[in-house]
Amino acid sequence: MDVFVCREVLWISCGTWLGLLNGVIGALVGAAVAGIAVWKTLETQRRLFAVDRAHNYTATQLADHRRKIELDKQLEAQREDVKLQLEFQAREASRQRELAAISDLVAAGHAMVKRYRRGIPAIEDLILQGDSAVLRWRMEMTHRGLADEIWYWTHHLGGLAVRLFDLTEERADDGSRTVAFDALGDALGTLQLVAMSWPGADPERRDELVSMLIAERKKHEDDLPA
Repeated sequence: MDVFVCREVLWISCGTWLGLLNGVIGALVGAAVAGIAVWKTLETQRRLFAVDRAHNYTATQLADHRRKIELDKQLEAQREDVKLQLEFQAREASRQRELAAISDLVAAGHAMVKRYRRGIPAIEDLILQGDSAVLRWRMEMTHRGLADEIWYWTHHLGGLAVRLFDLTEERADDGSRTVAFDALGDALGTLQLVAMSWPGADPERRDELVSMLIAERKKHEDDLPA
C-alpha cells in the first residue's frame, strides 16, 4: 500500500502547500455558495417582479375598464341630452310654425272684413292666402276634428264677404246688408277666439272649440252662394 508523502517543492514546505490548497478549495466553495445565494436572490426577485408586473397589469386593466364604463356613461348622458334638446327644438319649431299659420289665417279673415268692397277678385286672393295658412296649420296639428273643420273656413269667410259685397253693390236698404256684415263679423270673431285659445287648450277644450266652429259655420251655410 502506497503512502502519500508530502514533500517540499519549490522551496515551499508541504504544510504551506496544504494551507494554500485548503484556502483555494475554501474560496471555491465559498464562491460557489455565494453564487448559489446570488442566483436564488435573483430568481426570487425575478419571480417577485413577475408577480408585481402581473398585479400592475391587472390593476391597469381594471382601471382602464372603469374608465371605459365611466366614459360610456358620459357619452350616453350626452346622447340623451342631445336627443332631448333636438326633441325640444322640434316641438318649439312646430309650435312657432303653428302660431305663424294661425296668425296668417286670422289676418286673412280680418282683411276680408276690411277689403270686401274691392270686389270678388280681392276676396278670392284672400281666400287663397287663407288656404295657404290653413294648410300650414293642418301640417302641425294632430286633432282630426279641427283638421277636417278648419278647411272650410276660408271659403266660409269668403262666401260671407262675397254676399256682403253683393248687397253693398245692390245698395240694399232693408237691413240685409247689416245682417250680412254682422254674420261676417261673428264668423271672424269665432275663428279668432278658437285660434287664440287653441295652442294652450287641453283635449277637452279643443273638442269644444271645434264644436263652436261647426255651429257658427252651419248658421249661415245655407245662405251663402254655392
